[in-house]
Amino acid sequence: MPFRGGQAASSLRRNFGSVAGGTLLLSGAGLISKILGFFRQWLMAALFGVSAATDSWLVASIIPSLLFEIMGGTFGMVMVPLLAGRSDDADTGAPSSLFLDEVYSWTLVIGAFLTGLLELMAPAIVHVIAPGFQFRYPLTVLLLRIMVPAGFFLVLGNFINGILQSQRVYHTVAITPALINAVRIATMVTLGIRWHIVGVAIGFVAANAAQLAYLVPALERHNIHLHWRLTGSHPWTRQYLKLAVPTFLSHMVQIGGTVVDRIFASTLAVGRIAAMNFSQVLAQMPLTLGLTPFMTTIYAELSHAFNQTGSSREFREWAQHAYEVVLVIMGPFTLGLVFWRLPLVALLYEHGRFNHSAALLTSRLVLFWALSLPGEGLGIVGARILLAQRHTRSASIAGVIAMASNVVGDFLLVRPLGAEGLVIATGLAGWVRVAVQTGWLIKWR
Repeated sequence: MPFRGGQAASSLRRNFGSVAGGTLLLSGAGLISKILGFFRQWLMAALFGVSAATDSWLVASIIPSLLFEIMGGTFGMVMVPLLAGRSDDADTGAPSSLFLDEVYSWTLVIGAFLTGLLELMAPAIVHVIAPGFQFRYPLTVLLLRIMVPAGFFLVLGNFINGILQSQRVYHTVAITPALINAVRIATMVTLGIRWHIVGVAIGFVAANAAQLAYLVPALERHNIHLHWRLTGSHPWTRQYLKLAVPTFLSHMVQIGGTVVDRIFASTLAVGRIAAMNFSQVLAQMPLTLGLTPFMTTIYAELSHAFNQTGSSREFREWAQHAYEVVLVIMGPFTLGLVFWRLPLVALLYEHGRFNHSAALLTSRLVLFWALSLPGEGLGIVGARILLAQRHTRSASIAGVIAMASNVVGDFLLVRPLGAEGLVIATGLAGWVRVAVQTGWLIKWR
């Protein structure tokens, strides 16, 4: 029975403490992780600057991210609404542990197969995603082959994070980004200085392996035990596949936009890919520190509300609250980045091999990333609302249309505007995604 009137408001107030606590925890951990992340970026800029080595690293790192986004990113989006507030299947009584065993087993098989395939296909992949690299090609292939296993570790780590998040175990989830950054910094200082950019790639793999080593015991502590079960008999497994296919496509579309940007950017002058990366890291600080922790907790609450009451008044109030928070967070940060972008870039990056000309280029790109922030924030919220309602197909369609607009924008703007054109096209695609999502949300209201 849906909550009504005061009952819905009472439930909203009762759960808001959980959301606020989870958000503060994730925000605090996110702040620590972001500080470590900025230090890592500062160290990367100081050691390698806006150079061919940095470009090769950024292109090679796309593939582990691709594997993570396609498989790993789906777990959190699909498993949270399936598991939130449920311990067994209502019709058959089949326990959720059997469902987790099945997904875990298939993840191991598919992840291992993809890892091997990517190792074999590394030269061809680099040819496709970096057609303009030429002399940077051999180094990029080597880095890719080193980092491919990291994608497998990322997938398993996100699978475990999805389980813990669905159970509202936020403290463990909150620590993992800081752990990864800490290990990457330590290995960059040691292996990076010793073996140059190759050492950074090895450290990337080690950091994601460390995350997995931390998360596996966390499952045991919460009495969650995973076993080998390569079947598909649990009812939720079929639901998972039904929800996962569109979500897979949605995540492919999201990372596909970055891949397309890198393809076009590889034809530009050396260092343009690096400048796009450093500027994006700075501009997305509001998302990392403010919006992402909030959405991690509120997504679980949206899923709980929908599982218990459907698209009730309580669910709509959570959705409205999410949109309000986006506007409060994104507005001031956007203005700050627009007006103080050059001092911020100089403060954070202009050290070592990162010279003043690199700072000027990076600050110009920060301007256009900043203007895209509100659209990106609204798009994140819209996607979570659709996924909490299990409208995965609608979320995927919005992503596909946004990616198509991004490709068109890249093609039209890269020649006259260079790297700035690629960033503008990405920002416009984000607003297209918001427009399509708004249409779906009005339809499913």
